[in-house]
Amino acid sequence: MDNFFKTFRENLLLSGFAYGILGILILIKPEPFFNMIVYIFAAFFFVMGIINLVNHYRAQKRGYSGSQLTTGILLLAAALLILIFAKGIVSIIPFFLGLFILISGITQLLQELQLKKDGTARTGWFIFSILMIVAGALLLFNPFRSVLLVFQIFGGLLVVLGVSRLVDFFRLRNI
Repeated sequence: MDNFFKTFRENLLLSGFAYGILGILILIKPEPFFNMIVYIFAAFFFVMGIINLVNHYRAQKRGYSGSQLTTGILLLAAALLILIFAKGIVSIIPFFLGLFILISGITQLLQELQLKKDGTARTGWFIFSILMIVAGALLLFNPFRSVLLVFQIFGGLLVVLGVSRLVDFFRLRNI
């Protein structure tokens, strides 16, 4: 059991440093890490496409026929499309999310204004609806920068997670 705790503490230490360093790097320079993720997805589809083509070739030698040729070609095409349209694909998601948040914020604000007329308005919800409108507009009018901002927030969370793991390591060291 002692060996288990020793390994657990070592993992806390290593993961704490790894999360912390990765989080700091993402906070400072989010774009290269974002691009790396896009390349990882494209590489995954490319490798899977090649595997399907090789499997098709092997099955064809044995006299079998299947959908591996079509799947392989589609996966290779997906890899190419990801490389070509990655920024466009990713930046369209925040646009629609921003539109949804903006409409929700406006709806919430209108409800709060109606509640104010009725004398039951809640200041917290009024402020929240204004914040939703601002966040929605930010996502709507600057989608790619918003994605990088969300990625930076993720980096900040990694730093917090890393620090938390390091604190746990030092706390468990004395046990």
